[in-house]
Amino acid sequence: MQQLKGNYNKNGMNLIGEDHIDSDKIRKKEIKFVADELEIKEYYQEDKYKLDGNEETGDPTLLRALQQLTWAVEEGGKTEYFNYHVEQFNAVITNSKKHGENLIDWMKIMTGSKSFQPKDATLEGAKALNKELNTHTLSSKGIHAARSMAMHDASVAVKTGVVWKVGQKHIPEIKKYAQRKDVPDIDYTIVNKDDFQSDFNSWNKQQEQQEQQEQQEQHSESESESESESESGSESESGSDSKNGADPRKKVKTNE
Repeated sequence: MQQLKGNYNKNGMNLIGEDHIDSDKIRKKEIKFVADELEIKEYYQEDKYKLDGNEETGDPTLLRALQQLTWAVEEGGKTEYFNYHVEQFNAVITNSKKHGENLIDWMKIMTGSKSFQPKDATLEGAKALNKELNTHTLSSKGIHAARSMAMHDASVAVKTGVVWKVGQKHIPEIKKYAQRKDVPDIDYTIVNKDDFQSDFNSWNKQQEQQEQQEQQEQHSESESESESESESGSESESGSDSKNGADPRKKVKTNE
C-alpha cells in the first residue's frame, strides 16, 4: 500500500471533498481506488448517501431543491447557468416524488406562493418563480451552509466504512459548524479534495504502469510463441525435404 496523504478510516465515515465535474470523469476509477487501496466498499456521491433506515439523504432533498432555485435567482435569468439550475431543480423535484416527499407543499410555504402547483415543476414553472423568490431573504450561501450542517449531522457516529464525496466548498463550512458548543464534535474523517486527488493520482499511475508492463509481457510472450512456431515449422519442412531427397535451397529458387 502506498503512503497516503489522507487519514482514511476503513471502519468509519470518510467525508471527502471533490470537484463534481472532475470526479464524474473518473468516477469508476475512484470507486475502484476506494475499494482496492482504501479497503472501503461503500462509496457515495453527494446526493446518494442515505441515513440508516431512512429514504432521506444526508444532503437533504428539500435543501438541494432550494439551493438550485437560489442559484437560479442569483443568475437572474440572464445566463445559461440559470437554465442549468432550473433543470437541476426539476431533477430534484422528480427524484423527491419517487420517495413520496411533499416537496410541492413545502415550496409553497418557503416561497409564499399559493399558486405553486405540481404543474409548476417544469422549466417554465420554475422560471416563473424567479421574480417571486427575489422578494424573499433566501440566499444561496445560507442554504449551502444548512446543507453542510446536515452533512455533519449525518456523518457523526457512523461505525461502518463509508466514503462520501461532497463538494469541496462544504468542507470548511462543516469544520466551522462543528466548532459550536451545541453541535457534536467531528468523530469521523475529513479529507480535502487535493489530498484525495493526490492519493488517487499516485495509485492510478501505479495501475497504468502495471497494466503497461503486463501488456508488454503479453506481447513478448506472443512474439516468443510465434518465433517458436515458425522455427518448428521450418524444421518440419526441412526434415520433410531431406527425407524426399530434395534440397530446400533449390526449392526456394524454384518457387521464385
